[in-house]
Amino acid sequence: LKLPAPGRRVLDLGGLLPAAIEQETELETAIDLLEKDTPYRFRLFTPPPGFGPEDKFGWPKVVKAVGQYFALESQWDAGSAVVLVASPRSSAGRMANPLTFSVARKLTEKLQYRIASDLFVKISNKFGDTQLVARIGDGEAAAGAALNAIACLRKGACMQPLPEEEARVLAFPRQPAVTTEEALRLVNSR
Repeated sequence: LKLPAPGRRVLDLGGLLPAAIEQETELETAIDLLEKDTPYRFRLFTPPPGFGPEDKFGWPKVVKAVGQYFALESQWDAGSAVVLVASPRSSAGRMANPLTFSVARKLTEKLQYRIASDLFVKISNKFGDTQLVARIGDGEAAAGAALNAIACLRKGACMQPLPEEEARVLAFPRQPAVTTEEALRLVNSR
């Protein structure tokens, strides 16, 4: 398993994200903002074809290698981490949900009563729905699920997946050019 230089938060080794670089850059930006403003860590991983969860023998080695890769970052905290694994799957010849979240147990306990314990399963089911995935593709489904999870972590309280527009606004907060205090100070100084 060949991994890029340390520091990437989106590991698209499976090539699922749309070819447009903007998708990966947008996700990296959303994750960067989340990690600057909160104690949470978020990663998106797409394993190379043939190296996903369906490979019962090799998958534990892949998980270990990716875990060690993320641990190379100085700000990495496995106890505050959410990892989204996006890997196309089929079951009995039919497409299956390609999305799986792995949430640190410590984080689940920390978020108790603010973020529903099954929220990440609900996000996975919403964006991993086989009809939706067939329509928009695995990469778009993974990106949508990632942004929704990031938005819920930023919001600090979620019981259900967020509407897409609300998730976008929360994932990419717009900072005012000046704070209210600064604006009042400027007005009163005249």
